[in-house]
Amino acid sequence: EQREDLVRVLFAVELAHWFFIDFYCEDYNDLHVCNIKEFAQQIFLHCPFLRDYVHNLDIILSRWRGYKLSVPTYGAVLLDPTYEHVLLVRGFYNRESWGFPKGK
Repeated sequence: EQREDLVRVLFAVELAHWFFIDFYCEDYNDLHVCNIKEFAQQIFLHCPFLRDYVHNLDIILSRWRGYKLSVPTYGAVLLDPTYEHVLLVRGFYNRESWGFPKGK
């Protein structure tokens, strides 16, 4: 059932992408740190049940991103004990964006 919902498949691809960046690219400097589109394209090309959809990858990624933006997130404002400093994090996809730590 999950194989038929390509948006759900993209969530699994995203987890694999983070794993690749966190555990492979850090340990093996010769690996290319690719973006989610490049990574998903390789996954789609190498998974038989996804291969037929690789030509629609831009549309699938767009739907996935749209769905991700519609899911509510929770965050936190983290202050130091003196309340003088706050923690901000830089956006992964938009490096010019700063905000409070949050997740789903």
